[in-house]
Amino acid sequence: MATIIEKRGKRRFLSQIMVNGVKRAKLFPDTSMASKRAAMQWELETRKRLEQESIATRCLSIIVWIDEYLDEVQARYSQKTYDEKRKAFSRFIKHSGYAMETPVEEIKRNAVRGFLRHLSKKISGHAANKARKNLGAAWRWGERNIEGWPYMPNLFLTCERFKEKKTVRYVPPEENFWKVYHTCERQDQVMLLAFFHLGARRNELFSLKWSEVDFIREQVYLQTRKRDGGLEGDWVPMTQQLCQELTAWSEERKAIAGIDQEHVFVCLSKTAFCDDYFGKPFQKRQHFMEKHCKKAGVKTFGFHSIRHLFASRLWRRNVYLGHIQQLLRHQSPRTTERYLKSLGLETIRKSLQMSFNPSGDDEPSLH
Repeated sequence: MATIIEKRGKRRFLSQIMVNGVKRAKLFPDTSMASKRAAMQWELETRKRLEQESIATRCLSIIVWIDEYLDEVQARYSQKTYDEKRKAFSRFIKHSGYAMETPVEEIKRNAVRGFLRHLSKKISGHAANKARKNLGAAWRWGERNIEGWPYMPNLFLTCERFKEKKTVRYVPPEENFWKVYHTCERQDQVMLLAFFHLGARRNELFSLKWSEVDFIREQVYLQTRKRDGGLEGDWVPMTQQLCQELTAWSEERKAIAGIDQEHVFVCLSKTAFCDDYFGKPFQKRQHFMEKHCKKAGVKTFGFHSIRHLFASRLWRRNVYLGHIQQLLRHQSPRTTERYLKSLGLETIRKSLQMSFNPSGDDEPSLH
């Protein structure tokens, strides 16, 4: 309310208001009616503005949560991880019935459960569990990083997981890998050999630079964004065969003009489709493995299946599980065990067969 005060021998109107602990004050020129009307008008407008700001602060909206979290993900993780989490939010907004402007505190457990149940029925239990994991992680991040986050349980992680139909990744026989290898041109052969001898992820090799290849110590520096904290790297030993092939390829590369000389593997195709990519490092290489598997006459497998083939080759040669974990650069041995789980059944079957019929002729025929 406007009051008259005297300061330095001059009488004037002073307006003061407080809204939810926020105080504002303003002096006006004199004690005239014009100053009084201006003070009253200022009080009305300022009070309304502070109340609106207070509501906006109190009610953190879903869109603010989404924007802040995805900005953090984009800065710290791979594009694939960013796209996966963005897709989870998109599906939540589409199927939960909430608008972007809805306050986070108004999200209800039943709506979250209904959304996840919808994904389970329409897509799969795996899709529902993936959304549950991503949105639950986003909720935990909000609790730690967003001021004014509502004090309530993590509505996504308190929902039970859905049953999943487990599918085992196809790991090709080693002979099929070599069949595909022999259908490729020079650079692609070196690249496939690097996948097989390093157990590398696709993006690790596509982003590999010559400065990260140590020919003296026979090791390469592979970087990944799969871990918490953003981009991390590890030095991985090379086999002598791979070291020799990369050495030869580095010399051959020098004769090719107009290409990126920093990265180990770049697009060398001169087809019309690749005009914009020639000489630049690879990004995805869509259909590459499918095309060469078909050409080789074998069942289709991808780059990541070669990583599994790498692990299975080591395991079948009795390499210690901890060493396989180090070479795959898994943080947890459980992840490595999942890679090898499908191989265990075959070994158990062979042991079972040997136990019941070790010589092949000491058991009576059932026929």
